Amino acid sequence: IFNNAGVSLAASAETARLADLEWIVGINFWGVVHGTQAFLPHLRASGDGHVVNTSSLFGLVAMPTQSAYNATKFAVRGFTEALRMELELDGAPVSATCVHPGGVATNIVDAGRVDTSIHALTGQDEATHRRQA
Repeated sequence: IFNNAGVSLAASAETARLADLEWIVGINFWGVVHGTQAFLPHLRASGDGHVVNTSSLFGLVAMPTQSAYNATKFAVRGFTEALRMELELDGAPVSATCVHPGGVATNIVDAGRVDTSIHALTGQDEATHRRQA
């Protein structure tokens, strides 16, 4: 299975709204967890399979205004690495891999949320931020 959940939130770590943080964690992290837990029993039962969870380059390196996105993608990485080790220890016929793609042409930024307080931090307005992302 491929778990590929992702939305973006451009916000300062200091001022990000709790509702926005819950939204991004709910999709980027819990989406991966729920997908894995829903299908892993079926993969085990089939005797073969692989769980591929999509993190991001931002799951390896942190960037300003991306603390929430970074946190969710670091979480996907940790979840997947632990899952892989657990499956191996259990002798399961299934494994897990986390992938960390760089820039991919998607609408993630257009569909994402932007906390306008970052404009003072970055010196950019929202339209410029979205064009450069």
